[in-house]
Amino acid sequence: MDLILLHTIIMKRFMIFYFCVSLLHVCHIHGEIFSSVYKLSIISKEEGKLLSAFNKYISTQARDQKPISFELQRLLNDLEPIVTESSQDPRYAEHPINAFHLIGRFVYKWPVVYSSILCEDCTLDGPASDLNATYQIVTRNIAHWPDEYDVQASAQALLRLRTFYYFNIDEAINGVLFDEHCQPLNPSQVLKIVSIAKDSSMLNEARLWSEALLRRLPFTSYLDENVNEASILKVLSSIYEQAGLYHKASAILGNFIKDDNKEHSEVLNANEQNDINEEEEADISFVSEEYDDNYKQLCRENRKEKPSWGPISEDEPDDLKGTGDRIATWLFYLNDVKVGGATVFPNINTRIPVIQGGAAFWYNLLPSGVTDNRTMHAGCPVVIGSKWGE
Repeated sequence: MDLILLHTIIMKRFMIFYFCVSLLHVCHIHGEIFSSVYKLSIISKEEGKLLSAFNKYISTQARDQKPISFELQRLLNDLEPIVTESSQDPRYAEHPINAFHLIGRFVYKWPVVYSSILCEDCTLDGPASDLNATYQIVTRNIAHWPDEYDVQASAQALLRLRTFYYFNIDEAINGVLFDEHCQPLNPSQVLKIVSIAKDSSMLNEARLWSEALLRRLPFTSYLDENVNEASILKVLSSIYEQAGLYHKASAILGNFIKDDNKEHSEVLNANEQNDINEEEEADISFVSEEYDDNYKQLCRENRKEKPSWGPISEDEPDDLKGTGDRIATWLFYLNDVKVGGATVFPNINTRIPVIQGGAAFWYNLLPSGVTDNRTMHAGCPVVIGSKWGE
């Protein structure tokens, strides 16, 4: 009997559609491993070299009784405990909030360190020369020094994870994400996330992060001296204004607008006249598709209904058509993922978690060679960790 025909008969009789998960022995694979998380892990490790050179510079200045600026000493005090720990943790950058912190340090803190010590026309002494050499080596090793675009991308990634997994914003600000601990976010960082959410038209997220920040008042760190209730309320008001809810935007600020920003108040009042019929209960639109499509529900381990496999039509021909599509898929996972990363099949409400050594198998085609739409699948975003599969 023709092997293809035999295979088709077996499929029709015994294998309408199935998944099988089994344990595999994962062998060492020769090849280059590269991902954004991998790049961040390199940056994290290299940051330890920057800290070591910076620490040596400050120690030498103190030993030689040379002046040390208050700003430099404060930067060292801020960086030392964090970077000492992060540069020795190979999985530090796998946490999205840690990644946001890491990129932010390279964009906002390390440039201040080097601009305060190094200059093109300066004659550098021993410690400063060593610091400059370390800076050049690290710059070469990481290939791309993070910039403002990377800060924006890391914040957008965090916001995207929020819309997928509904993690608790208050806990995230406090440094806890799905029971995994990290460095807390300071108010200025939260406002940065809010600003990026606004620019990305994620107004509901911008509102939620702003309200979470209000719940943390008052702030005591010198880093937060410019962040207070009035500044947060102004941001929250601007979010409602961008959403077209001028009455709420004006009501949020109350006396803050009248006393501190009369021009802004006049603009809001003018817009409010154009929106006089606005409902008091109106709020920023919650786009359900942004949060609750079946794909994202499956990523959260929610199933709206039981899987429906369905029979293969009896009208299917007995031989395979040459469509050129993949006949079947065999996917196995090379590592565990702490949170997220599952492979989901929205059309049949099925979710396969990432387990090291686990595997999944499915036929992509019906016996006729036509694509089986039930096999449409997608990977869920990884929250904490990294995902490798073959």
